Amino acid sequence: ETCGATIGACTSGLSWTWALWLLREAAMRGEEPNAACLLMALCACARVGKWELAVSMLELGSAKLPDVRSCNAAISACAGGTAWRTALALSTWMSSNRIDLSAVTFNSIANACGKASSWTWAMHIISESASQGNGS
Repeated sequence: ETCGATIGACTSGLSWTWALWLLREAAMRGEEPNAACLLMALCACARVGKWELAVSMLELGSAKLPDVRSCNAAISACAGGTAWRTALALSTWMSSNRIDLSAVTFNSIANACGKASSWTWAMHIISESASQGNGS
């Protein structure tokens, strides 16, 4: 779990490139990172808006991921990168794969839509969140 701790430290320091490098190095040594390591690296990408990397990590780690936390991290990355259509697609994918959308999910999608000035979609997401009991 040294790899996990190191990736966690990289995530805290916004060193997303190091987090991904560590994952790659572990894979090259034949080590398979656990879901927590993948989630930390995914969150590191989300913090800097690297939504393409976050979504690809979600796809690559499909054996261990996704769960609501990893999907939320990818959606959050989409918000940082103004990829609102991808955020909406991820939420649809979550629903079709029986992953419950949380208040964080709805907030991240609305944030992505808002940052892209897609206010109609943002309001739709907020309304849907409230109808599902996630809004206030």
